[in-house]
Formats: sequence, structure tokens, C-alpha cells
Amino acid sequence: MGRKVKVILQPVKFRKNLHVAILCLHFPEVDEVIREFDEAEWSTGYRFWHIPLKSDTIKRITSSLKKIATVDSSAFKNIQVSKENSNEQKPKTRVKAEKPTKDQLAK
Repeated sequence: MGRKVKVILQPVKFRKNLHVAILCLHFPEVDEVIREFDEAEWSTGYRFWHIPLKSDTIKRITSSLKKIATVDSSAFKNIQVSKENSNEQKPKTRVKAEKPTKDQLAK
């Protein structure tokens, strides 16, 4: 292959969790590689791919793209991610609503 495309990895908040935004110009080969990640999602509003940030996410993305792109992950040099999957969502608990009072029912 000739010239490599540049891919920039940035931290973003998505649904209260840290994700890795994968920013690059439209390049079909990069899209094909990113689609292979099970957790990859396309942001229609911002128009970039993003993947939940886990301990090995940056390494996996970089190694997957190294043949076709130059990856800049310098935005993550000061971000610490625990070895556990810190992004896994906790089970949601339902909040019990109190019964309306007579005054509230009258209104």
C-alpha cells in the first residue's frame, strides 16, 4: 500500500462512560477494521467511531490499524484505566415512587 492515513484517538464521554473516539478522514479500510470490534459504535451526530475504554482498548486499536494507518494516541498518556473493565455498567435499580397524596390527586 502507498501512503498511510492518520488516525487520531481521543477520549470522549458517552452515556456517562469513557470511550475512545476514532477520528480520521473517510477511509474505507479503516472503517472495515473498526467494524470488526464488537463494541464499536458509529456516532451519527459527530460522525466518528467510538469504542468503550478498557485497559487494552488502545493497544488493540493501534495493533489492528498499524498496517494501514498511523495512530496518534497521545491524548491517553495521562489517563489511567484500571485492569478491570471499569466501564461496565452497574445494574440499574428501580426507584420506588411514592403514592400521590390526596392533594396531588385532586390537582
